[in-house]
Amino acid sequence: MQIIVTFPSGFDVDGIVLSIKNSSLRVAMRDWDDATEFECRDGLWYAENGDAVIISWSDPSDAEFAECLAADSFSDIRLQTPASTWIN
Repeated sequence: MQIIVTFPSGFDVDGIVLSIKNSSLRVAMRDWDDATEFECRDGLWYAENGDAVIISWSDPSDAEFAECLAADSFSDIRLQTPASTWIN
């Protein structure tokens, strides 16, 4: 599944989701040497260094799939509202 990660400075990096575990995504980022993890806390995504990031799904059909996957996999997030309110 391809994603786009937008960092606080405004630059975007393409990535491929390698795994989803609890509230974390492990992602291979374009032109990065190592995979990185993003964690979802309180409906927001955070990079390993603690910066808030925006994660977007590059293919709109993946976004719908990702919402279902996230609802099933992110066990520590209270999904009292649809996942679409915290995933772009």
